[in-house]
Amino acid sequence: MGDLGALGAKDAAADEFDWKRVNSLPKLLPWALLLALFGLKFNRPPKARLIFVPLALALFAVLVFQKVVTTFSSQFEMLGQFVGAMSMGVAMLWLLTPLLQGRSRTLTFLKVSVILAGGACLTYWADASFQIAENETVGILIGLVVGAVMASLSLSLAGFCCRKPHGPLRYPLCLIGFLLLASVLAIVIIAFASGSFPPLLIMFPIIGVFVLLNMAYLAPFLILSASSAFYRERFRALVGMPSATELIPLAETVETQGATPPG
Repeated sequence: MGDLGALGAKDAAADEFDWKRVNSLPKLLPWALLLALFGLKFNRPPKARLIFVPLALALFAVLVFQKVVTTFSSQFEMLGQFVGAMSMGVAMLWLLTPLLQGRSRTLTFLKVSVILAGGACLTYWADASFQIAENETVGILIGLVVGAVMASLSLSLAGFCCRKPHGPLRYPLCLIGFLLLASVLAIVIIAFASGSFPPLLIMFPIIGVFVLLNMAYLAPFLILSASSAFYRERFRALVGMPSATELIPLAETVETQGATPPG
């Protein structure tokens, strides 16, 4: 007879353990849906596949971030999960942009919010094998919905402020400004709902983290929209900015009005 210490006696009765095989198929569902979007007529041009460039960059950054932060604390891992899920949602949104264009900015905002939140929640929930075992899962799903609505609102309002000819930095700066306002609005709503307002020393870091998280997944796709004519026109239509062909006569009108008539 021997003793295995904390593991129990050597000749003790066997303990039963219910082991379930991990099913990885649900994790492939968001990718299958993303690939299915290329079957749509407006996504068949080869240039549409450029969407994988910002998506790959965002997911690689998330992988590196999670490898680094998990060495300090696993609590920060959910931040990487948030960015990864939202990145997949933005990729789906960019591919579905031709279906969202319309004259009503409010209706477009609602459509964008639904697609962005749906794609992000599906990605995260599929990664969790469609199980809600902990409150953390529910919290992240709620955070994804709130983040999607705030990002959609900020994208739309920034586009509204950039309807006239502008420099390359105006839209990103407007977007960051509206993300700041959206984060303050979210904190105020949560404070009223919970009945307690966070101290200013805590509120400012929360606002900064919110803006950084949103820009972490939006920036690669904004760069794609700025560098690719294919996605640039889609993006302009999505946020309500005039297309390149509409900007030409508008710019000529501004130049004509600013010119001094001959004496």
